[in-house]
Amino acid sequence: EFVALQPVAIVDHVCSVDEDTLKSVVGADEVGGSRRVQQEDIQQLLASVGANFDLNACLDDGIHCYAGGSAANTTKAGLASGWGVRCQLVGARGQDEQGAIFVSSLKRSSVDVSKLRVGKGSTGMQHSQPPINGQRTMRTCLTGAERLSAGDISAEDFGSAKWVFLSGYILYRQDLLQRAVELALSVGAKVALDLASFEVVREFRADVEALLQSGRIECCFCNEDEAAELTGGPEVGSAEKGLAVLAAHCNVAAVTLGERGCLVQQRGGVAFSEPAASNIKVVDATGAGDQFAAGFLYGLMREYPLKKCAQLGCLAGGAIVQVVGAEMTPASWRWL
Repeated sequence: EFVALQPVAIVDHVCSVDEDTLKSVVGADEVGGSRRVQQEDIQQLLASVGANFDLNACLDDGIHCYAGGSAANTTKAGLASGWGVRCQLVGARGQDEQGAIFVSSLKRSSVDVSKLRVGKGSTGMQHSQPPINGQRTMRTCLTGAERLSAGDISAEDFGSAKWVFLSGYILYRQDLLQRAVELALSVGAKVALDLASFEVVREFRADVEALLQSGRIECCFCNEDEAAELTGGPEVGSAEKGLAVLAAHCNVAAVTLGERGCLVQQRGGVAFSEPAASNIKVVDATGAGDQFAAGFLYGLMREYPLKKCAQLGCLAGGAIVQVVGAEMTPASWRWL
């Protein structure tokens, strides 16, 4: 029913270290933000919390490992595990220990991984540090990672899917993006796109605009930073302007606003706002956008009114920010 495309498999290693340790490993001036690093750097971070890098025992050592990336989060941590939607992930992984963790994580949530290619390259790794003084630190290694190419996919990969989900990071692979959209439409599926990050929008703004103007994107998600980049820079009303741009070309558009909820508009309709979930303690915002997309898309798949889709998205986002990392816990689902 729902197929997500993830060109590069990545395993998230979520663990918390104290500020002094983090500074000693990444550098005092490097705390916060996202950086590309080598595998040894991530291993050093993991070792700093007492793990001996035995990944099979990592959960007992205070490190949580699971399939990461927007596509995996939206399927595994959202639609498949909690909403009961039949999901499949199409992508590529290495034939290594990280790849085995990636597959195991998806299978635990009943995600179909039969279309996941296995190659000679490695599987990506990422260390995610919960916020310290409001700053979230992420370090990613994709060196030598196995990657999906346009020639690897066919209409068979999308089967009888009703929806195909793409993350904006696919813009780095224009041929794969165009091929995926064409194949999705050829099997009658609707395409949902998440703009991924303001850096992606900044680098590929012309390509994003061309894709939107093609009229082939049914639903598009972005946050207010991405909306600002889409409209030329941060200013008062940039979220509303970004929403208007998206809604001019997509049937449904949603801009997330963090603790202020979201803005939603249907093409030809009137924009409306939906408040964020209330009375919650925010622990870590990792994966909030992915969970919002999962809840919102579930509503669309079940043909709920847009107001209810927005409510489900905000509630799902509210559930995930109460835990560390992008993995919903049983307590998260009970709260939701």
